[in-house]
Amino acid sequence: MSEVNPKLPKKILLIILTLISSISFPVRAELVQQEVVPFPGIGEILVRAHIIQNQFPTVEFFDLKGKRLLNVEMGHTDKTNGRFRAGIEFKALSIAGFPNPMLMIVSAAPHGSDTTWEVSLISGSSGQLRVLWRQPDVLFSEGGFYLGNLGKCSDLGIGIWDSISNEAEECHLCPHRYKLKLFPWDGEKKKFKSGSSFETKRKYKDGGEALKELGFQFPNQILQFKRLEEFR
Repeated sequence: MSEVNPKLPKKILLIILTLISSISFPVRAELVQQEVVPFPGIGEILVRAHIIQNQFPTVEFFDLKGKRLLNVEMGHTDKTNGRFRAGIEFKALSIAGFPNPMLMIVSAAPHGSDTTWEVSLISGSSGQLRVLWRQPDVLFSEGGFYLGNLGKCSDLGIGIWDSISNEAEECHLCPHRYKLKLFPWDGEKKKFKSGSSFETKRKYKDGGEALKELGFQFPNQILQFKRLEEFR
């Protein structure tokens, strides 16, 4: 297959890449988002997010020849609900000190009175796309995710917080204690590593207030994903 001219207008380029990549696109899939994202050292990449009934939501990455370079399934931290009525969205972020761009993928799986959230981070390194972060634990709507300057404990990294919901005799919507985990960024090795963790002494209904007790003020960047507002 011949290579697509990268100097074509972006709208035309998107149409051509969509037609090329549709060969591997599942027939029953619902395309919810697609963008052409430039990755230095790799080139223009078509990024497509889709959901398929009874399957995990997925983001695919294609080069200008229509070759699929990477496939990222989301929702695996909540295997029970992650593939049902799920939502998915991605954003290309530019944050000083991290590889640019850093593609942040967020998936949402509603169930009962809550929603579970999952975050993955993708970027380019040595001419290849790499998954730099896969969320290790389930995250509920009471919690949040932050990528940036961690302040007093480190320079750059990830902060992820959530309520401690396994404590006895507490209703789901009652105030809870909170736990914060930090994952500092190792710029030399180009990866995140396990860092400090903290727990509040008091109970809170709001994660932002819990962070203040711990001496942090992180914005929940999941709230920036407007396509997923219906799941909050």
